[in-house]
Amino acid sequence: MFNHTFMRMHQALVSIFRSELNLNWFTVSLMSSIPLTFQALMSIPSGMLADRFNHRYLVSISTILCATAAVMVSQAQSVHLLIIYLSILALSSTLYHPAAFNFTSKLFDVSQRNRALGIHGAGGTFGTSISPITLGLLMAYIGWRNVYLV
Repeated sequence: MFNHTFMRMHQALVSIFRSELNLNWFTVSLMSSIPLTFQALMSIPSGMLADRFNHRYLVSISTILCATAAVMVSQAQSVHLLIIYLSILALSSTLYHPAAFNFTSKLFDVSQRNRALGIHGAGGTFGTSISPITLGLLMAYIGWRNVYLV
C-alpha cells in the first residue's frame, strides 16, 4: 500500500512543483513520464531477479529503497534530482512486485492463494487511491516535503 502511495504522490503535486521549481508543462510531463517509463523498462529484469534471489531479501531491499528514495525526494532542490529520485522510487516498486507475488504465493495454501493475491492487489490499489487524499490532509499541516518523510 505504501509503495503505491509514494509512487503517485508527485502527480498530485504538479502545481506546487510548477511554482516552486519554475517548471513549464513539458518539464512537468517529463517528471511524470520518466519514472513510469523507467519502471516499465525495469519490469523484466526485476522478474528475473525475483527468479534468482530470495523473495524476502528482494522485498526488504525494495522497502529500504522506497524509504530512501522518499527521503531523497523530500530534499530535492532541482527538477533533475527530483526525476532521478522519483525514478529510484519507481525502481523500488518494480523490484517489489515480482518478489512480493512470489512471497504471497508461498505463504498461502493453493486454496487460499487467489484470495491472498486479490487482497495484496487491493492493498496496492488502496495505496494509489489514498495518495492524493493523504497528501492533501497532511500538506496543510506539515508541507509536501515532510509528507514524503512521513
